[in-house]
Amino acid sequence: MDREPTSLPQQLGTGIKNRFSYCLSPTTSSYVRFGDEAVIQGRNVQRTPFLETKNKRSVTSYALPLMDLSINGRRLGEVPEGIYIDSGSSLSLLETSVYVALCGGATLPTMFFHFTAAPANLFFFPGGNVLCLAALESKTISILGSFQQRNVRFVYDLQQKMLSFAPEECSRD
Repeated sequence: MDREPTSLPQQLGTGIKNRFSYCLSPTTSSYVRFGDEAVIQGRNVQRTPFLETKNKRSVTSYALPLMDLSINGRRLGEVPEGIYIDSGSSLSLLETSVYVALCGGATLPTMFFHFTAAPANLFFFPGGNVLCLAALESKTISILGSFQQRNVRFVYDLQQKMLSFAPEECSRD
């Protein structure tokens, strides 16, 4: 589903109006929708353009212009290389400086990704008194993985090079 010429969306191109969407459910099967079915219903739709970065990965992957991250209300500053959105990565990867800021406190911080709006779900509660951070440290790249994409509809418009997203109960898809 990436930007490689051999990927399914690239091969289907105008036959799917250069558009596909998905909504990842935490409890049921999820579906990929194409063309006229790749739409978002509702009022909370946000849009952000795909970012062309200096990183060679952006040629084939979808990079987003991540303007800022805030942890416990403190903004960290612009992330110059943006963040990649990858439904094939279970967990998110956070560049070292962000990861250190996030894991530096003894209490559970709040964290927001600032595009125009923000998918949350950075922490996973498996039960009891156990809590897991659903992100790993990376020295070179930040990725918004599938765990953080749950219950959000994403529409990839390849012609306009734009990602639209909005909260949605994906188990109803």
